[in-house]
Amino acid sequence: MWAWAVLVGCQAPGAPLEDRDGDGYASPADCDDADATVHPGAQEVCDSIDNDCDGAVDDLDVLRYRDLDGDGHGDPDISVSGCTAPADYVASGDDCNDSAPTVSPSAEEICDGIDNDCDGVVDPPGVSSDFYRDDDGDGYGVGEAVYACAPPDDHGDRSGDCDDTESRVNPGYPEVCDGLDNDCDAATLEDGTIGWTDGASSDDLTARFAKGTLDAPVLVELRDEGTVSLCGGTWYVVVDVLADVNIVGLGASPSDNILDAGGTAPVLSWPLEPVLSAVSGLTLTNGSGRYDARYSVSVGGGARCQTESTVTLRDVHITGNTAGMGGGVFIDHCAMTITGAVITDNHADEDGGGIANTTGDTLISDSVISHNSALRGGGVALRGFDRTALTLTDTLITANTATWGGGLSLSDWASVTCTSTGKGPAGLTANRADEDGGGLWLDLIAYGGTLSVDGCDLGVSGSADDNLPDDVYRADLHETYTDFGSAASFLCDVDGCG
Repeated sequence: MWAWAVLVGCQAPGAPLEDRDGDGYASPADCDDADATVHPGAQEVCDSIDNDCDGAVDDLDVLRYRDLDGDGHGDPDISVSGCTAPADYVASGDDCNDSAPTVSPSAEEICDGIDNDCDGVVDPPGVSSDFYRDDDGDGYGVGEAVYACAPPDDHGDRSGDCDDTESRVNPGYPEVCDGLDNDCDAATLEDGTIGWTDGASSDDLTARFAKGTLDAPVLVELRDEGTVSLCGGTWYVVVDVLADVNIVGLGASPSDNILDAGGTAPVLSWPLEPVLSAVSGLTLTNGSGRYDARYSVSVGGGARCQTESTVTLRDVHITGNTAGMGGGVFIDHCAMTITGAVITDNHADEDGGGIANTTGDTLISDSVISHNSALRGGGVALRGFDRTALTLTDTLITANTATWGGGLSLSDWASVTCTSTGKGPAGLTANRADEDGGGLWLDLIAYGGTLSVDGCDLGVSGSADDNLPDDVYRADLHETYTDFGSAASFLCDVDGCG
């Protein structure tokens, strides 16, 4: 009985070894046949077990990296090896800034000038914004985009500016009449509009001007300093300039921009405080003078300046206006310069069909004053109630009519200078007077006025351009002068003309 029991408890010689944990290895090769993860050839891991049965526990060279900022990513330049490492070391060594917990491969890239996600790119497109050079400060720029978190100096966040030197030009600016492509769209036309600008801002005045009709012109008071531009059309208005305002007609000729007062009032006036003003490229027509108690007549049909203003009229046509004095232009205590003007077909019941000047210095150059009519001074009348001076340079006064002084009448404290530089017609020709002074009618003695002529044309006797009945009549001396000719030079003072 005892011998049989011993045979039952022993494995027979030559029988296969038993693999108890099913990992393909049996004891004694399997150093733990109760754990299927432990056997020869298994992956050694750090777990205090001899996983591969080589007789060594945790025999690995495992790197751990210092994670100073605690973001789960360590400094690749600071590491330890082995299965045991300090608490502030981690398995990942890919942090590009281990002193910033917001910087790691797991961080979200934001626009802050830092490579937040450690991909080697700082603030890439999509995170940063595009900015464009904006020299005029209107919010729209030009050129290549600059990527940044905030706009650099002189940059804007929108592109497409077609003129980066002008703040009133960009794709977001409304089109107004100012000669600029305000909205950067050539298809948007300015024709038939009126705009105002002070250089920094603009306004559309079209609706204000368009309220007028031929039967009922509208009063437009210009009270804001700046420039008013007209882009074509006929406007039935009476305009009072009450600030330093320039008025510009944008067109090929003054006939493209017409101000018509409908026969109700002066077309254009500077009536109150002294201002500095310039007008160009316009036609002033169908104006009627405004009554002035000082002169007991209406004054200034086309343009009326009765303040100590400084006014320039350049390339304007003044035609078809009427008044008691100054059918075309009336000047009273105003310094006026007229250049490149055509003043024609105006009428005054008394003085100055084209121009009447009672006080102030007037400079007229490169202009034509023709076919105007009046009682005195069909073309121009100087009354000289205070010191008054008229300087004519390369200006022709022609084909005007009056009872006295067909071309020009001069009286009281007034002086006239006529000069030709040879650029074009200059002088007084083909003017007619019903009584005296076909060219000029002078009354100089009372206040010592003068007439100085240098190279001006006073017409050739017997020709179509001759002034009739005479060139000059001195009412104060009862003297008549004729035949001064086409290039006259002489002086008239209290003693006579010669």
